[in-house]
Amino acid sequence: PCYCQLIMASNDEKRIAKIDPEDIRFLVRKLGTTEFCNHAIETNLIQEIPTFLDHLQTLPPVDWSISRSAFSANELFNGELDAVVQESRSGVYKDLKLGITDFFDNNDLDSFNATPSDIKIKFFLNDNRTPAYYISRVLREEFNMCPTAKALRYHPWGETNAPMKVGRIYEFDRKKFCEL
Repeated sequence: PCYCQLIMASNDEKRIAKIDPEDIRFLVRKLGTTEFCNHAIETNLIQEIPTFLDHLQTLPPVDWSISRSAFSANELFNGELDAVVQESRSGVYKDLKLGITDFFDNNDLDSFNATPSDIKIKFFLNDNRTPAYYISRVLREEFNMCPTAKALRYHPWGETNAPMKVGRIYEFDRKKFCEL
């Protein structure tokens, strides 16, 4: 069977590719600068071919039962991969994380409730490219949050003096949310 690997190189290692958190097709490595300059690298590589071929022949067979890439997620995960995954998040995810973290930093609340429409009004009022349904999708898919099964009465943003509203709410908890 054909077993191919592609190597991509970039000076901006965080934005080299869009990688989802559950994706196990990528191994990301950040290489430092070389410590010495080898002007005879081609000659040295030719001399190392027999040793390299011997190494390849003595390797154990590839275990394809682990995954289609023959590596588990734990074997591929490192800080560089995590940085690319975080950079691959949508712009709305990054804006929501920043906005809600700022909200918690400026309020003494441990949690609050809001609907995607409340979030749209508070953070994206003048942004016509970010509709409430897309905010709901980002909350479900990228934040892994679920709204309540049925509509409930709530005070938006934890403001008890504001009038109550009814809706399928998302609960934002300071501990869980600020650890993301």
